[in-house]
Amino acid sequence: MLELLLVLVSFLCQPLSISGQNDYYCGPPMVNKTLGGCPSGWVKLESTCYFVNMYPYKTYADADNDCRDRFGLLMRIDSKVEFNAFSKLLDEQSYDKTEPFYTSGQLDPAVRFKFVWGGHSADVAAWRTEIYDFWIDEIPREGDGKPPESWGDRTFALLGNNGATWGFFLRNGTIPRPFICQADATALSAAIGSQRGFDYGVVGINNVRRSPCIQSEPANEVYFENTRAGSSATPPTAVFQCLAYGNPQPTYTWYRFGTNMQKTKIDPLTQTQYSVTNGKLTINQVESSRDSGNYACEAVNDLGAVMSRHAALKFGILPTFPKSSQETIERNAFQFANIECKLSDNSNPRDLFNFQFFYSNIAPETSSDIREVRPDFRSNLFVSQSTGRLYFSEVTTTDMGFYYCQVGVTVGVSTQEKGPNIYLKVNTGGGDEISVMVADGFPSNVPKSPLRGEDVQLECIGYGPITRYNQPLIYRWRRVGLEIPSKSRWGDIFKRVLVIPNAQMEDSGAYECEIEDGNRRTSGYRRLQLTINSGPYFVRRPYDLIVDEGTTQRFDCKASGTPPLTYAWFRGNNIKTELLDNITDLDRARFTWDVSGSQPYLEIKNVKPSDSAAYGCRVTNSYETIYGFAELRVLNFAPSFYKNPTSQESGLVGKSVYLPCDVEGAPEPTRTWRFKGSDLAVIKVMDQPDRKCPPTAKYCLLPSGKLQIQQLVAADSGLYSCVATNPSGSANNSVSLAVAEQLTFDFAPENRLVLVGSTVDLPCQLKATAANLDVNYMWKFENMEILFGRYDFDARRYELTQFYRPYKKDFGTLRISNIQYDYEGNYTCQAQTPLGYEERSAYLRVAGPPGPCAGVEVPSINSTVFNIRWRSGTSHQSPITAYQLELELAVNPGQWTVHSTVPMSEDIIVRERSNEDTGLRQAQVKGLPFYQQYRIRVSAINVYGVGLASPPSQVFVTVSGPPSRAPQNITGGGGKVKTLVVRWKKIPLAYQGGSNFTYDVQYRRVGDADWLEASRIVGKPMHIPPDHVETAIVLSGATNEISFKMFEARVRGASVKIETINNVETKTRLTGPWSDIIRLRSAEQVPVSAPINIRITPFNATAVDVFWEPPLNYDGIVGDILGYRIVYWPRIASACSVENNKYKVLLAQRQTTYGKATYGQVIGLEADSFYCFSVQLFNSAGDSPESSWRDVSTNKMWPTDLPTNVVVHSTGEYSSISVTWNGVRQQPNEESVDGYMVRYWVTGAPAVNFTDVDAGLSNEVTVRYLSSETRYDLRVYAYSSGGIGTYSSPMIQFMLIPKDRCVPGASWEAPDVRYVFICSGAGLRASLWALALAGLARLLALHY
Repeated sequence: MLELLLVLVSFLCQPLSISGQNDYYCGPPMVNKTLGGCPSGWVKLESTCYFVNMYPYKTYADADNDCRDRFGLLMRIDSKVEFNAFSKLLDEQSYDKTEPFYTSGQLDPAVRFKFVWGGHSADVAAWRTEIYDFWIDEIPREGDGKPPESWGDRTFALLGNNGATWGFFLRNGTIPRPFICQADATALSAAIGSQRGFDYGVVGINNVRRSPCIQSEPANEVYFENTRAGSSATPPTAVFQCLAYGNPQPTYTWYRFGTNMQKTKIDPLTQTQYSVTNGKLTINQVESSRDSGNYACEAVNDLGAVMSRHAALKFGILPTFPKSSQETIERNAFQFANIECKLSDNSNPRDLFNFQFFYSNIAPETSSDIREVRPDFRSNLFVSQSTGRLYFSEVTTTDMGFYYCQVGVTVGVSTQEKGPNIYLKVNTGGGDEISVMVADGFPSNVPKSPLRGEDVQLECIGYGPITRYNQPLIYRWRRVGLEIPSKSRWGDIFKRVLVIPNAQMEDSGAYECEIEDGNRRTSGYRRLQLTINSGPYFVRRPYDLIVDEGTTQRFDCKASGTPPLTYAWFRGNNIKTELLDNITDLDRARFTWDVSGSQPYLEIKNVKPSDSAAYGCRVTNSYETIYGFAELRVLNFAPSFYKNPTSQESGLVGKSVYLPCDVEGAPEPTRTWRFKGSDLAVIKVMDQPDRKCPPTAKYCLLPSGKLQIQQLVAADSGLYSCVATNPSGSANNSVSLAVAEQLTFDFAPENRLVLVGSTVDLPCQLKATAANLDVNYMWKFENMEILFGRYDFDARRYELTQFYRPYKKDFGTLRISNIQYDYEGNYTCQAQTPLGYEERSAYLRVAGPPGPCAGVEVPSINSTVFNIRWRSGTSHQSPITAYQLELELAVNPGQWTVHSTVPMSEDIIVRERSNEDTGLRQAQVKGLPFYQQYRIRVSAINVYGVGLASPPSQVFVTVSGPPSRAPQNITGGGGKVKTLVVRWKKIPLAYQGGSNFTYDVQYRRVGDADWLEASRIVGKPMHIPPDHVETAIVLSGATNEISFKMFEARVRGASVKIETINNVETKTRLTGPWSDIIRLRSAEQVPVSAPINIRITPFNATAVDVFWEPPLNYDGIVGDILGYRIVYWPRIASACSVENNKYKVLLAQRQTTYGKATYGQVIGLEADSFYCFSVQLFNSAGDSPESSWRDVSTNKMWPTDLPTNVVVHSTGEYSSISVTWNGVRQQPNEESVDGYMVRYWVTGAPAVNFTDVDAGLSNEVTVRYLSSETRYDLRVYAYSSGGIGTYSSPMIQFMLIPKDRCVPGASWEAPDVRYVFICSGAGLRASLWALALAGLARLLALHY
């Protein structure tokens, strides 16, 4: 079971194959040698097998014969889905796609202007209409004035690729070309049968032996030598991995190859830097001088030897910069510039370097605002990876500043090096207007020498005016003579970079770039000749041959690659691989080979068992060396049916059946068939011109030995026998055949029109007569099988549309949920039984909103109204009634808003001079804010709704203009003396209208007619919200005449339009609407009068109360008093001394009170200390002079001792208690005690909800008005003029309990609290002890 699992895993991991390339298999023996139901070299697509022949090329006639010899025909394509699926299959293969393939398509000799699939039956020969959409070449069409006769011998439809897409080319049939065959999988399997594998003639899968084959080739490695001064990094370790399969298990030997293929065996025992472990070669502490070169592994077992590809070990130098001082580049505004990232000459390979640039407006060493240069939305900036430069299509003053580059390595190591600073200085003077042009050295490609399989970037950067026309430069690409590859994508939104992923040799060619400015002036096309080089890769590699003794066998080897290839043939025995030219005991009369012609081969005549070994070809060019090995095994044994004993087969009336005769033997046995004791008269298919069983024949013998019986009837049931014979012996086997009645349908699918997104049920059910058979219902879409619950072959992922069978596989209904437009087409239900199948088809049309529009173009914009153009999308079964235009601001990427809806009318149709509809539509766009970067997209509308949006247009910039909005939320007032402060909310960027945006502020005294102009400002926030702007206008005149007066003010925005006229830069100022007029007061005058009648009263040891009066009649005050400031400082020296004034300057503090209050309290003072106090008033203009100062001493300390022996007593009353305590002792630094306070509060209540009971100087007091059964907290403290003394401790917690439930004197002590139970004088006495204990338990519970 384990061996079977390994076989299945190996099979599933094999890629889909094109003959001669990827059908190479290396692994455990295959259980079924017909991969996926098709023979080796074929690929299965649904129920059809395809053979793509890349070598050798043949003419149409020879290709047709070749396909028939393979029991197939040249291919045909029946639907769009099948075309797309097969095109994808071809795209996945790695070979030169420049040559088109012969198909069976050709001009119909009987019907003019029509094409047919030659050689195919009449019911499928005619081309379906949708297939004509795939023509790339022009073809004869009715009404074009070119009859088919005028096309000469160009009558064949070849399938090829124009660099962008697959399609058909019209060619002649006399030139040898590749071709594609197709055959029904079932019929092909019956005709060819199972192919010989290594298990041929071997019983038991564990007994299958084979020579080695390479499963995993070693890969190239690149290492960078450390060139940093003073570095102590340990040299890296290189690892090459090689994995081979074989039975017996192979052993490995590694070689290092030098020039002229001279190889040196690696011996880890004598060469200590090497170690070899199970095919892995490790090179410790690699050095370029010692270890650079090519390495390959050789795998050997008893049956042969093979060699791996040569893996290169290369070395590079990490990027460094030469020592240099800061450089300055000076340019005039609107001229072009570029900044080079200058690396040291020895830094390599540069194709592995990645360049970045950074910017700062001041020297980067002192800047905290360093930004990476990101040209994504800057059409005038471009970082070239091919030249390592930063390009400016034109420079403006905003580009002035410091730049530096940073270089990283894309593979192997993580390192980045910073280059020196470069200062770009931009002068604002004039100069000649720059002409649009492509920069020198462009277009260019990265990497410089691209290899097949790499992603290639084509770069194009140009110079030209951008600011003048307010429009980015437009870049266009084309490919000379061919389309740009369809897999290509844009590297940025301005189309300056064209990316070709996974480049192939057919992507080589001439690519051209052109640039256009906003005035429709163009640079002309500049050309890049792109060459994709490649190491060799196999078009046809040698196949394993399990053959009969005495036959002639041939190995073919064909590879592709550039530069030119060289070939060599090898034999691998049980010791090593050897070049055939060097084998001295080789029988050259039987062995012949060729390496110089266009068809390298090795031929062995009259093969013998001793010839069994591995044979291979080596293919080399300057980039790579590869090997293709195959095993030759020579057999001789008698026929045997051991693996394929007697079988039972079934068939349907009117159908055909294939009876197997699977026998093994060498030489290949001959087969004869018998039925009911008599030999059958059979027709050999190989004797027929078309390699098919004639329709009138009853019995045919296929090359596989199978017996084909046609037009079955009930009498054909019975026992058949097959006799197999070769020179070594004979064997026979029996096959039982049962014939059943034919199949018919009860329910079948019908043609329908459905809505996109809807759910559709298509019924399919056989009649009850088939109920005794196992039935499976298989559905096909456009002749492609629907694989339920999995990915389909053409990678259609069912993320939107879901196909499933709601009533399980035993019922044929197909449910299509959320059907999409891609699934409009032909659906076929095939009812399959063990005896055969029947099928019915229906066509579904899908209606819904239109498809996406395309090709949105925005012309040069010179006014606020402009036209755009686009190409309409598919209508999807309903006419388009309108188009919806959407806009995206560049500053808000991804946020699209609807701009307008354009009804479909004659006015928006773009027609040619002949009045024909070009398919283009146009509409007017207006009302956009000035000087904004936008992209626009278009959606079509029909009765079913709004369709998908088109791809967005290129970024365009609207014209400059005045601001379109007035400032909002105008306020002001306050500020410094003789100023008028105005504040407003900023105008949003989208409504500023242009560059160099500023504001205008006008003001006037209320009652004046003329406005006065304030200085223009850009906006400077000062302690205001970040979206507001504030300015202070300096007023002229006497202070008392302009202070705190009523003014009017208004604000507007203004932008600057920059133009270049006659090579001179001009600026035009454009102003927006004024805001509403507001009234506000100018700044107040600083008060000149101070408060009077200052009085200071001590409050306690650390606080005093300060009282004052405002100036009489507010003399010297212009404006509103906002409050007062109390100024105080410790009086250290004599009150009138200079020292006291000095301490005032050093130690004075301020306490501010707001409003009209004329009292303040100063706290936090030192006890028993002298302080000086003065008072000043203030308004919005500033502070008044200070009043005359007063000094006062704070009181002594408060009582620091605490009352002790606090006891709570019952008074015998319901709601009162008596509290006694011992008094405190007065210290010398304390004020005398004025009395005692008892403070109590409900337990758990906020601390501020207390009640104080004054006991005076007594040591006892009665606390009244308490609540029964309420828990209270209580403390006692002394007080004096110095303040409140220390609380008693511990805190007393008590509760009044009715006398009938109370235990007199009950209490409980805790570390910081004492619990006391007070017996009140009311209530009945009952259960005294129990209730008291319950109360205690309750109290404890509350405490916890």
